[in-house]
Amino acid sequence: MRGNSRRDVTVGLGLMALMFSGIFAAQMAFANGDHEPVEATFQTTGTIVLKQALRGGDFMLLEDVTPLQVVGGHVAMKVPCNGKGETPLQVLVGSASESGSALTAVELEFIEDISSPGRDCVYHADLDVDHIKGDLLAESGKEVNITDIALANSAKRRVQFGVDNGNTVTVNLLTAPSEDDHHDDE
Repeated sequence: MRGNSRRDVTVGLGLMALMFSGIFAAQMAFANGDHEPVEATFQTTGTIVLKQALRGGDFMLLEDVTPLQVVGGHVAMKVPCNGKGETPLQVLVGSASESGSALTAVELEFIEDISSPGRDCVYHADLDVDHIKGDLLAESGKEVNITDIALANSAKRRVQFGVDNGNTVTVNLLTAPSEDDHHDDE
């Protein structure tokens, strides 16, 4: 058991070093004023245990990858649902910026065989960035780089999360700054 623990820590540290080296290379390119897309992508996965409630009409940010851009990914979540396997929760994808936000809901697929309608259901969605950008252009009239992913409650009533509710977001990132970088100090 102890040997496996050390191996797991070593593997984890190695993966973190790889991720940080990719981020460092991207930051060096940005610092040098190179705003051309770098021919590199990397993947990151985040898991959030949903412990609290989400008020009706409210949202929580799951990912903000600014100044990088999402070029693909996947969202999976286990959340409260009604007896028909429906949830008022939506995954919103797009860009939230000082110059104006543009977000659109992605279609969630209900995973019946591992869901318990009336209690908790599992949903997932692939992030087809070209399709999402097309939806955002049609809805907002803006061309948008994908930098933000949020979980929103479209109902008027709050959603109370259970002890085993959570989500996982995996995104493929382009190591280049977005045109609409809302963290830019210039």
